[in-house]
Amino acid sequence: MNKQLTGRVRLRAALAGAVAVLVATSLTGCASHDAKGSTGSHAAKNAEAVKRLPKAIADAGVVRVASTFGYPPEQFYEEDGTTPTGFSVELGHALGEQLGVDFKFENVSFDAILPGIEAKRYDIAISSMSITPERSQQVNFVKYMDAGGSLLVKGDNNDISGMQDLCGKTAANTTGSLHGAYLEEYSKTNCVAQGKPPIKVVNFSDAAAPNQAVATGRADVCYRDFTANAYIAQKSNGQFKVVGGIVKTSPYGIAVGKDDLQLAEAINVALNAIIKDGTYDKILSKWKVDEAAITQSEVVKATA
Repeated sequence: MNKQLTGRVRLRAALAGAVAVLVATSLTGCASHDAKGSTGSHAAKNAEAVKRLPKAIADAGVVRVASTFGYPPEQFYEEDGTTPTGFSVELGHALGEQLGVDFKFENVSFDAILPGIEAKRYDIAISSMSITPERSQQVNFVKYMDAGGSLLVKGDNNDISGMQDLCGKTAANTTGSLHGAYLEEYSKTNCVAQGKPPIKVVNFSDAAAPNQAVATGRADVCYRDFTANAYIAQKSNGQFKVVGGIVKTSPYGIAVGKDDLQLAEAINVALNAIIKDGTYDKILSKWKVDEAAITQSEVVKATA
């Protein structure tokens, strides 16, 4: 979740308006089971990508994907609470078709993803993760999207129109994302140093909780990926809105183990193939995240 700029489920109305959307998303996003998303048995479409695929993964026929669900339109569950969907899931399936393997998604709290990859519990992560120097010390990345942060407030909130209005306010954020660090730094520089009250940053491990905090009045604003906030606003029937435009653009990357450069290279070839044949653009258009499209993927190698 982006260094800071940022449906799958047609969320059922358990509460009125946007609160229903957010609560339903939370219930599915907190599911304790794994998200069994796979491409199904099929022949690989891309021989060049398959050449680079590690033998262990080719033999197993599965890439284990860590992702934080409850975060539409990127990754979330359908109404049944078990079927994964969203941009990240469809991207994984498209890559699996190129490589001839299943991409099996597992629901993991965001701050547990990189430790899980390091511990070999997962092969990769597709979870709206920004590429940063700090994270690049732990994993390789395959760049797949450009994104940025944004502010989500209630539809009737006229007190916040941009970052300059956050001093003294409570801002909700996802634990482990870079949005929280950016808010803390912004607060020191633009609030406290100017004699204004600091921003109170509240972190949540559940991806749906920051939006719920705004819905229930526990937070004034949710600062995270533009794509996620824009989706919530679109589905809220005016209960929520995005203000202040896109803040701090940064690239998203598919995280791959530091010792698994070969797998990163195989995914990169597959990703460039679906960019070239138009599959990538179709997926972005379906989930209305076209503004984050790239025209060429690349491997960002681990630095340590």
